[in-house]
Amino acid sequence: MYARKIGKVERTPKKSTSPPSDQLRIGVTFPRPDGGPGPTKFDAPLSTATVQRFVPDPLEMDRALYSLAKLGFKVTQRGRLTASMRGSRGLFEKVFGTKLSPIALDTSENYAFHSFYYPPQGAPWSPSPEVATLIDDAYIQWPHIYMRSAGARRHQASAPQPAPAVTVVPSGTPPTVNFFHLLASDYASAFDSKIYSGRHVPDFCGLVGMLPHANYIMLPIPPGCQIDTEVSQPDDGTAGDGTQTNDGWGVFSGTSAAAPQLAGVCALLLEKNPGLKPSEIKAILRRTSRDVLEGSSNPASDDNGVAQQAGPGDDGATGAGFVDAFTAFQQA
Repeated sequence: MYARKIGKVERTPKKSTSPPSDQLRIGVTFPRPDGGPGPTKFDAPLSTATVQRFVPDPLEMDRALYSLAKLGFKVTQRGRLTASMRGSRGLFEKVFGTKLSPIALDTSENYAFHSFYYPPQGAPWSPSPEVATLIDDAYIQWPHIYMRSAGARRHQASAPQPAPAVTVVPSGTPPTVNFFHLLASDYASAFDSKIYSGRHVPDFCGLVGMLPHANYIMLPIPPGCQIDTEVSQPDDGTAGDGTQTNDGWGVFSGTSAAAPQLAGVCALLLEKNPGLKPSEIKAILRRTSRDVLEGSSNPASDDNGVAQQAGPGDDGATGAGFVDAFTAFQQA
């Protein structure tokens, strides 16, 4: 995501929040052949060497998806480990024996979405007999909130606290804030996973420059190294970054540089609240991200060479939007 400062922008707080959609995006995982915990209940990070242990029996997946379809869910995508489906809130609550509550966020903040259904703390989880033994877990994909089966440790966040409202001066004049023009980076990748059904990258974004070289962030590097030379004197005939070939500085960026930006924000949230689980941190970052309305991703990251477009709400190019560390910290 590329941010260009444009000075002051007036923002008028909205007065109401639209109710969340009753149509849910739902992910489903399936029992492991060895009977161990599934991917949503496994506490350690998965490696490429162990991910095969979580691949379910295709025949058992067929049985589970057939049963879910008979109950009224619409299966939309199937991967090796998981499947995606659509269903109403009422159907989700009935089949999985739970209760979802609408959560509204402060509409004066530029969140990617301002209302969604969320499992309150202590929500029940008792899947119906038709599916209880056929699936391992089910979770809401939009936003990505995990539910947990009975008897397992729940990866639920407590209900989020509303962000502080923007103060309006007595005259009613809308507040003026310093902000940036947000634009999706055409250097950054965006794609659908070929392994995990319904999994799209990115979930949200940090700072990345634009094509051809993403010259954006000044970073220290070993003087005279390959990067020091390449960014100052590109071999494709384009302009360099303005640094010298052996000065130990380079102006560049990329998704590999954006990832540690977001890792730092995650560490900040954990410093405030060490008890946060990965799914809870992800939910906080998604619901507090700032919406990116313009630009597109790098078309080279798509099999068909088609760039993902940014737009209102969750989009293919930037996910939930540009991570807002300060607002996320307030909700941690």
